[in-house]
Amino acid sequence: MTTAVPHIRKASPGEAGYLTGLALRSKAHWGYAQDFLEACREELTVDATRIGSDDYLSFIAVDGNNILGYYTLVPMSASVFELEALFVEPEHIGTGVGRALIEHAVHCLAKKGATRLIIQGDPNAEDFYIAAGARQTGTLESASIPGRFLPVFEIEIDGEDSRQSLRLDCGSCIVRNWRRSDKTSLLENASNRKIWRNLGDRYPYPYTESDADAWFAFLEKMEVPTHWAIEVDGRAVGGVGVEPCEFEYRRTGRFGYWLGEAYWGRGIMTAVAGAASDHALQQFELVRLEASVFAWNPASMRVLEKCGFVREGVLRRSICKDGEIIDSVLYAKVV
Repeated sequence: MTTAVPHIRKASPGEAGYLTGLALRSKAHWGYAQDFLEACREELTVDATRIGSDDYLSFIAVDGNNILGYYTLVPMSASVFELEALFVEPEHIGTGVGRALIEHAVHCLAKKGATRLIIQGDPNAEDFYIAAGARQTGTLESASIPGRFLPVFEIEIDGEDSRQSLRLDCGSCIVRNWRRSDKTSLLENASNRKIWRNLGDRYPYPYTESDADAWFAFLEKMEVPTHWAIEVDGRAVGGVGVEPCEFEYRRTGRFGYWLGEAYWGRGIMTAVAGAASDHALQQFELVRLEASVFAWNPASMRVLEKCGFVREGVLRRSICKDGEIIDSVLYAKVV
């Protein structure tokens, strides 16, 4: 079972009691005995007086009026934070709620300029944290159970150079710089045959971890980013970018984009293409943006037309893709 990406908001002091019960229920999910849970009760109790303070960042995932899970961050220094708690209601474990919470936490810390997130996790959550981009750095004795040692993980958080950062608020989404912490969501959304079928062959399918690592390495070599992530509800679910041309074509750029299939049909790509194309024209002092669309992709043509691109012609039998020879349609936005 997969849960739709939940809404995540700040916790309130009045929810402390419920969150304490949630933590105990989540812990019990792993089969721990009642006396073990009682020994952990003090450590798992959420202090209402700390919620909302500068040294206690607590967020909850909700679906309507239902609380699905929560996390809490506490600062160890100006740039290092500890994940003091992350718990999900048992019926929502394995549905994506935990992933949404950890990605939200990393995004929150990136905006604060933090560089590391330290996690003392339950052994049952080891695979979860590793999948979220953490690496195990050691073990630490439990504060509740003397003699019990728990794995310690660390997530490196990518800061952004303010001279190169981008944040375009498109209403339903945000266009911003890629971060290595986007890897989990990138893999989840990018490895899709329907997306691959409408992009050039540089875009791989299946989209593997090595492909993601190569993508981030490519981005990190750029002096000025020209490719950006599309963020929805705190997760990178697509990409948009421009490739400025050279020599006599130096005032022209080639424009492209993709979006995770789960987010199609919501107007997201139209909002992104409009904002990102306008930004690219201005940022890179271009007078023309070109986009080539495969003939079997009328949905992308409609996106471009809504954003001010004009159909200029058909390049007959110009594309060899998925075992077929097809036309491509050239669109351009000129200023």
